[in-house]
Amino acid sequence: MDCLASWHPASTLTRLAKTLFLFTFTDFKTILFPVSVFAAVTAPLSSFSSGLTAVIWIWVHLLQCNVSNQCHTIVEDRINHPWRPIAAGLISQQTTRIFRWTLAVSCICFSYIFGKVTALSMASIAMTATMILYDDLNFAGHWVTKNLCAVSGYLCFEVGAVMIMGKSHKLDAIATKALFSSALVILSTIHVQDFPDVEGDRALKRKTFPIIAPVLSRVLTTTLILFLTAHNAYIWGIGLYHSVAFYCLGLLVAWRIYFLRGTQEDRKTYIMYNASQPHLPQNVSLIDSIIGLANGTPPPTRQRPLEYLRQMKKPLPFSGPISGA
Repeated sequence: MDCLASWHPASTLTRLAKTLFLFTFTDFKTILFPVSVFAAVTAPLSSFSSGLTAVIWIWVHLLQCNVSNQCHTIVEDRINHPWRPIAAGLISQQTTRIFRWTLAVSCICFSYIFGKVTALSMASIAMTATMILYDDLNFAGHWVTKNLCAVSGYLCFEVGAVMIMGKSHKLDAIATKALFSSALVILSTIHVQDFPDVEGDRALKRKTFPIIAPVLSRVLTTTLILFLTAHNAYIWGIGLYHSVAFYCLGLLVAWRIYFLRGTQEDRKTYIMYNASQPHLPQNVSLIDSIIGLANGTPPPTRQRPLEYLRQMKKPLPFSGPISGA
């Protein structure tokens, strides 16, 4: 009776909401928002309901990933992220482990019920498999396998969101190319996320790129950022003005990686990286759409690369810029 008397539903729900929020909120700006924009432009978005469903799908899978990861990173979190739920004492490690596997099953069921597409369920299964490799088999311990898991995870988010938002629930040639471009950037440069976490990763005895090659990792990443910015602007044919803008943004990210090496600065750089690098053509299309809505006129198709390619229905121009009207 004493337990029942001390139980306050409102307080319990508030604590639960706070715990779920703290599990995921730092990845809103690095995964939830960027992937949502990527899917909305790539699919393209077919309806408001499909967009909302996709955002919920992304968040639930993000929750699964973060709960799985944070079960194994308590030592690091006490150093780098003391506000995370386990480190902050909001939830026990044992309860988190149970919650993790409950989420794994729930995500697969969610994909089947809302998507009713085998490929969507496979994206959920692939996400769970990636988390097992990353967390339980310690693929997070070395930068090569860590980057490979990052590519797999991002692709699962992107593929699932694109299939939900699109009308056909299939990946066409343009979506495939967009996924390929994103995967290339993530595979070669996602270790940008490791720069602010060096102390915590060292405590876990991880061999991340910034730890095993502190200078080379920054020099190589800076070079790759500049190359990939130019490469993506070229193959998508985003036009002179957009290219200049994104060259400048890529240069800014590269400059920050090399010259601004404090933990807080590295965290800000990682946010800028996510906003500018993996989803370049989608960001261009979003900007043009916003400009078109503000002006009351649709933006020129030449400056909307994904829609332009859909209309032209030409083979994918992997080796040159888009040509046409």
